Order: sequence, then structure tokens, then C-alpha cells
Amino acid sequence: MINDRCIDQAFSDLRSVCGGVREDYFGLLYLEQEHNLPRERAINHVAFGGHDYGVDGFYFDERRKNLYLLRSDLQIYYERQENAFDQLSAEDLADYGIREESKAIQMLKLTQTFLLTDGNISRLSEIRRVFEDDRVYDQVFRGSRLRADSREILLCYKVQFRLRKLASEIEQKDQNKYAFIHRSRYLLWALICQGLLNHPSLEDLLDQFGTSMAIPVDYTEVLSYLATARVRLLLSALMEHPDYRDKAAEGNLSFLRTDHAFDNCMDIAHKKWRWVHKKLA
Repeated sequence: MINDRCIDQAFSDLRSVCGGVREDYFGLLYLEQEHNLPRERAINHVAFGGHDYGVDGFYFDERRKNLYLLRSDLQIYYERQENAFDQLSAEDLADYGIREESKAIQMLKLTQTFLLTDGNISRLSEIRRVFEDDRVYDQVFRGSRLRADSREILLCYKVQFRLRKLASEIEQKDQNKYAFIHRSRYLLWALICQGLLNHPSLEDLLDQFGTSMAIPVDYTEVLSYLATARVRLLLSALMEHPDYRDKAAEGNLSFLRTDHAFDNCMDIAHKKWRWVHKKLA
């Protein structure tokens, strides 16, 4: 069990070598106790200091094919397998410092969030390759992800829970013109993420909506504005783009799942509102 005494002792023993703050050592003890990592290995999986909004630690369990990412101060935990924490009792969760009401981020959806914000829309159709091809895996879960602002990750991750509503709001603007919108789910998600990351009040959004899995009305209102006043215009222009106009007229909408479509939308967004492509580290 990890308790204050254990954390204090680890901090006292290692702070001269590893630095950081006391809270960093929870992740070290978690990796040691939960995953049986020797201390010398566990140290290399923990970010000590200087990562106020990054990931606190990570561990890849080769036997279970599970990737664990820890962000303890935000009380957000990442799971490789859906409902992986369901087997833990409230007492078990408390032992690991996890509140019972906390929600775990699903690893598949986190992977999608990274791919979409990277602009790799086409890769979602073969997402299994991320976990089967070491080269692709290393690209998606590159070391720089540890320096990512966890609030930005969460801000973009939660968009998925409102995609159906956002698509319907766009469609209501003109049902014939935007009948395609429900077939552009990933592109819609990716562009809304870019709208968030390019928002003039991004820091305020991060503080308000990037520290929990809650989806308050104010967050949904921000998404609705971006969907109807920004992304809708981008998708409308995309359907009239010379590269896609004929395909759209024929009902061939496979281009909506391509990186090229995302890039074209971002070019338009840059001209209209000076958006730039921003990735999650």
C-alpha cells in the first residue's frame, strides 16, 4: 500500500539524485508496487519536476499489452483496455490514490485523439497497426508526449462525447447541404480539436475544462460554437474544393477520411482565422 509515510521516505532517499517534488514519488512507488518494477527501472519511467501539465509516468506491460500513463494530480488515469479498472474495489482504488468517482481514459480513444490531432486521419482505419507495428507505435507514443500539457489532451479527448450532437447541429443549418456530416466524424473531431487549441482564450479553457472528465454545459457551448461557426464553414469549402467537388457530387465521400482533407481544411482555416496545426507534443 502507498501511504504518506512511504512517499516521504522515497522523497527523502532520492530527491538529491532525482530531484522533483514530493508528489512525483507517488508514481515511482506505484510502478514499483503495482508493476513490480525494480527501483532503478522505475526511476526511468517517471517525470521528476518541470512537467506541471505533462504525464507523471508511464509503463508498458509487454505480457498484457497494456500501456499505463499516470497523471496523479489531476486524478486522471489511463487504461489500455476498456473498463480495466472495473475489477478494483473502492478500497483498492483508494490504496492507489484514485478516487472511486474518477473516470479512466480509454487507451483506444486516447490513441485516436493523438492521431487526429497529429492530422493522421487515414490511420484510424488501421488503428490496430499502432499496437502491432513498433515503428508506428513509437511515432504515436513518442517521448515528447510526456511533455504534453495533459489539460490539452483532456480538452481534445472529451470532444468525442459530443460529436453526435455537434454533427446534428451542423446538419440543422441545411439538411441537404450537410447530409454528409455524420460520415465525417473523425474529421469533425480533428478540426474541433484544432479550434480548441487555436482558441484565443485557450488558457482559460484549459483551466475550466481540462482538469477533469466532466462535460459541463459551458464546455459543450464552446464546442457548439466551433462546430457551427468554424468547422461547418471549413467542411462546406472542402466539398467545393476542386480536388473533391466531383467526388462529392457522385456521393464518393471517402476523401473525408484522408489526411489530405484535413490539411486542406487547415489551409482554409489559416487563411480565415490564422489557425495553425497544433499537436499534442
